[in-house]
Amino acid sequence: MIKSQKRALHILFFGGDQFSRIHLDALYTELKRNSGIVTSLTVQTSPQSTKDAKKGFSLQQYVQKSLDIPVLPPLTVGKSPRALFDVQSTTADGYAFDLAVVVSFGKFVPDHVIRQFKFGGINVHPSMLPKYRGASPIQYTILNKDQEAGVSIIDLSPDEFDGGKILHQRAVNLKEEGMYRAHFDQMRDFLAQKGAQDLIKVVQNLRHYKQHANSQTGIVSKAPKFTVEDEQVSWNDMDAETIYTRKRALGKPLHCYFALNEHAEKKLVKLHSILDPQAVAIPASLSLQTNAIPGTFYFDPYFSKDVLFICTANKEWLACDMIQVEGKKAVNALEFMNGYQLTNGNKYFY
Repeated sequence: MIKSQKRALHILFFGGDQFSRIHLDALYTELKRNSGIVTSLTVQTSPQSTKDAKKGFSLQQYVQKSLDIPVLPPLTVGKSPRALFDVQSTTADGYAFDLAVVVSFGKFVPDHVIRQFKFGGINVHPSMLPKYRGASPIQYTILNKDQEAGVSIIDLSPDEFDGGKILHQRAVNLKEEGMYRAHFDQMRDFLAQKGAQDLIKVVQNLRHYKQHANSQTGIVSKAPKFTVEDEQVSWNDMDAETIYTRKRALGKPLHCYFALNEHAEKKLVKLHSILDPQAVAIPASLSLQTNAIPGTFYFDPYFSKDVLFICTANKEWLACDMIQVEGKKAVNALEFMNGYQLTNGNKYFY
C-alpha cells in the first residue's frame, strides 16, 4: 500500500496555457479540500502570458479573477527557451516552497531554481516520453495519426527538456476513447484531464513516486514548435485528408493564397473551417470535374450555400465553409463566391 505524503506541501505552479490551467484547477481543488496534501499554492506564469492574453486566454488573468491564490508577475527573461531566470523562493507568508509543478511553461527551469525546492520539480507532459519531447506533443500525436497517446509525469531534468526520470505514465487508446479524429482543443483538454488526475495521485504520494522513478528508455523523438509556414496549404502536394489532419493538429486556421488569375496580386486567405473528408457528402456534379487541377473551386448552391469545394492533390475535393481574405471578415461559400464574382472550374487558390 502506498503511503500518502506526510506533510502538506507549499507548491509553486509554473504554467501558461489552457492545458496548464486544467492541472492548476486540480491542485486548487485539492487545496480547498483541506486534505493535508497541499497547504499553499502560488502561481508563476510564463513570459508568454501577455501574448496569450491577446489570443484569448491568460493564466495570469484567470487566476486573478477566478482563484483566491497568489499569482506572481510574469517572468521577464530572454527569448531563448534556456534563458536563465530566478523565481521567488517563499510564499507570501514566508514559508519556503517545497515543490515546483511545471505544466506548459515554455521555458527551461534552470538547475539553481530546481534546487531551491525541497522536493525539486515535476513536470506534466502530454506524451509517452521519450516520444515527442518538445513544445508540440499533442499536435504531432494528431498529425501522425497515432492510435495511442499518453501523459507522463517526470522529474525536472537540470540538463535537458523533457528528459527527467519518469514518476508516472498513462497510455490511452484514442480509438477506444473516441478521440482518434479529435481536434487539437479536444485532445488537449482530454489529455489534460488525464494528466490532472495523475498529478494529484503523484503529489499525494510524492515520496513513493520519487523513490521509484525510472530513467526514460526507448527511442527519443522530437516535437518542435510549429511555425507559420507549417500552416500553409500546398494544393499540389497535399490531399484532402492531409489538409484536414493538419487543421485538426494545429488547432488554428490554415492559409493559402487567393488570386483572380495567376497573374493577379495574390492575397493571403485563411481557411477557418474545414470539414471532415470522411464525413462530408460530395455533390454528384463534382464527378464531371475530371480536368480540375489543385486549387480549383467548385460551388453548388443547390447542394449547399455554405460549402466551397477545392481540388487538392490526387484530384480529391476538400470542403471548406468559412473563408477569410486578408483585410476582410470571414464569410461562407456563397458570400465568398458572390463577393468576387467567381465561377466554377477556375483555379483561384495557390
